[in-house]
Amino acid sequence: MSTEKLRVITDFEKLSVELQEQIKLVYPTGFSKHLIRFQNKNNETVSALPFETFEKIYLIRMSTDKARQIIEKDSDFDEEGILKEDIKVTDDEEEADEDDLYLYEWDPEFFKKRYRIPKFREKIEGEIKKYEDLLQSIDDSDHFKSKRRKFSKKINSMLKKPEELLTRIMDEFTKRVDVISPYYDYLDTNERKIIEQFEKRSSEYRKILNDLQFRSEFNFK
Repeated sequence: MSTEKLRVITDFEKLSVELQEQIKLVYPTGFSKHLIRFQNKNNETVSALPFETFEKIYLIRMSTDKARQIIEKDSDFDEEGILKEDIKVTDDEEEADEDDLYLYEWDPEFFKKRYRIPKFREKIEGEIKKYEDLLQSIDDSDHFKSKRRKFSKKINSMLKKPEELLTRIMDEFTKRVDVISPYYDYLDTNERKIIEQFEKRSSEYRKILNDLQFRSEFNFK
């Protein structure tokens, strides 16, 4: 770590949500194994989680027990204390966790708070499955086409807001990357990981929306 950077000693709860999210991406297997010890201004030995940005070095005060409690209470981590994949698509039911088996209910407030690609579960997938079952029970061709148009319109309406917000997110992300790209070689490992992870999640999320859009056409009959 560079000694020229501003050193900040603080608590995890006092960090912005955005910074907390960045830290979780850097430590996807939890915090407790990465704690260091140092002397505070009272000459006491304390433990902390180190985290470095382009401008600052953070020492985030926490004991081993506190580090474990943070992970246990955070729904972004699984029961083994591993950061969940926000998007996982699989046809293998044995591979899929219960939360990952269906896709995902849009929550715009989640994005506003965390600036990340949000999960949305069950609702759109449930509606598609319901309409698929209804359409498969229709024998009359004209009636089938009429219902298919109606159901497709409903699903597309549900997908409109996620599509708009993803486009807005990516536009904003692209603008910010354009600004920092001349300085990319000066970014530390943590900052590069954040950019790479965001690009990966955005790409996966786009694939999910494309898949839902394709399924909304109900072209199986």
